[in-house]
Amino acid sequence: MKIRTHRINALFNLAGGASAGCMVLFLPYLLNRVLSQADYAIWVLGFQVAIYVPMFGLGIQQLLNRAIAHHLARGEHEHLHRNLASSLFILIVLVGAALLFVFGSAPFVARITDAQGASNLMIERVWLKVGGAASLGLFSLFFFGCFGGQQRYEWENIYKAIISVGFIALIICTLGFGLTITPTLLASLYIVSIGCGLLFLIWRYAMQRELRVLCLKDWHMPTVKSYLRGMYGLSVWQIGVLMLSGFDLWIVAKVDFAAVPGYSIALSFLVFVSGTVAALVGPCLPRFAAELGKPDYGSFKPLFLSFQSRVILLVSGLFITLFFCPSALWIFLLKNSAPSFTLVFPILLFATCLRLITLLYSIAVIAANAQHQIVLSPLVEGVVNLISSVVLAYCLGPIGVAIGTLLGSLASVLFTALRNIELTAQAVPLRALNLLNPWRQ
Repeated sequence: MKIRTHRINALFNLAGGASAGCMVLFLPYLLNRVLSQADYAIWVLGFQVAIYVPMFGLGIQQLLNRAIAHHLARGEHEHLHRNLASSLFILIVLVGAALLFVFGSAPFVARITDAQGASNLMIERVWLKVGGAASLGLFSLFFFGCFGGQQRYEWENIYKAIISVGFIALIICTLGFGLTITPTLLASLYIVSIGCGLLFLIWRYAMQRELRVLCLKDWHMPTVKSYLRGMYGLSVWQIGVLMLSGFDLWIVAKVDFAAVPGYSIALSFLVFVSGTVAALVGPCLPRFAAELGKPDYGSFKPLFLSFQSRVILLVSGLFITLFFCPSALWIFLLKNSAPSFTLVFPILLFATCLRLITLLYSIAVIAANAQHQIVLSPLVEGVVNLISSVVLAYCLGPIGVAIGTLLGSLASVLFTALRNIELTAQAVPLRALNLLNPWRQ
């Protein structure tokens, strides 16, 4: 039953990833035909806030997922209600912090680029609209944690489908009515799709009976402190992710504004690739947590090696397929964005596949609640990526930014193999060889 549950949840996650793939595969194809390259650059730069704001979640959905699965297995319903109220209380604070960030940073973001005055104003407007919607969208993390802890991943993925497919449908309907698509109109349509997704989650949560937030006043200070301790390690991971990819597009915009559309499409396409792999292995978290909690770690190691071998085969297949994809296809799909895309895509693809080698290990660390032990690794990766990207960008242009990302990925894999696995050996019984060659015990 456990294997079947994992497979079903993985399929639900894959289906959700496929719907999100519409945003990556179809949306650039569509927008390259209805927006100028300048307007496309404005849109993707303003939409960057949708990448930054989710980092304010600090992994709370994963911690709530783990707590709910743990307490449901033990029938500890009193602790369950405390976790629900406490996590919702924390989320309210995080949403407020995200909104402050969005409105406080809006006047400054456009000044980073070398765009013209009118473009700067439009970037700011897109930033405010998308950032406000994404901040309210953080409430979805509460529902993700609740449904994930019950092994019900379908509702999270329906929410993602509503946003991605709904957003594209709204754009097509707008074009059907003969209206002109602008970056600010796109931002307004994104607000509508986020709102519809949240309404769906609220409705679905209200329909289930297993978990209830009896009263927000039931939040429990020791439980909040426990979440904050877990979020500490994940917050450092988020800072590393921010330095890893969060600034790349702004660096490209500074050295070559015309390359922004192609570079952004390459980034978003590879986010889809890594997200697909993460969707397949994400349901391993509660399974790893259950095994690591048993005497002598249960059957964790053979389970990990089995999944790690599949991850490596999957990543290798994706790399070969995408690397040898004919350039004519990209030119047909992306038109004017194709030259800058094809220049950086192979390098970014290699960097992404390298980083995916350590993905399953990261999930195991979270399952063991040991994420606070490896706070240095993401910072090292982020610093290497950021510094090398800035330096190489002024020497080589956009391709230098991509090379910086590759150097950051290499630093991450080496640091994980040589240091992190040793630090977490008591909580996660693995060797460095298990990551690179899981077929050898």
